[in-house]
Amino acid sequence: MEVKKKFDLNTYKKALDYSIRILALRDYSIHKMKQKLKERNCASEDIEQVIEKLLEYNYLREEEYTRQRMKQLIVKGYANSTIIQKLQHEKLKADEDEINKIRNEQDLTSESQLSYLIKKKLRYREIPTEYEAKMKLKQKVIRFCLSKGFSYSVVSEQIKEFI
Repeated sequence: MEVKKKFDLNTYKKALDYSIRILALRDYSIHKMKQKLKERNCASEDIEQVIEKLLEYNYLREEEYTRQRMKQLIVKGYANSTIIQKLQHEKLKADEDEINKIRNEQDLTSESQLSYLIKKKLRYREIPTEYEAKMKLKQKVIRFCLSKGFSYSVVSEQIKEFI
């Protein structure tokens, strides 16, 4: 019986050491940290103990991680709805007001981001004069912007300035 208890303590320490080591490289959410530990085949009791200890040490800062993740997604050009969806996938909570606040801090409005994405997709391309080729390019740019979470009506309105 005593040997089994010692082994559990050993696996807990290994899981804690691993967690601290990867947190030294970058921040993780509680959900992501649990996934990382599960990938290492840690026992669920050990995972819960490690998470508690990391929270006690203030190594897992969910709010700061959420803010950083929002900034990353904003810089990548995603729309608010897509940012919320991606954060929910990571079991993080966010709302439009928080995202807009960070957008204002970073001076990256949705309109400026959409404009940047359109310019990016049209970079080094000559706008064709013939109708079919022009529409093909326009549809390609619209699909790209839609993949970033912008609505069709907003994209089609703003693309008129460029094509």
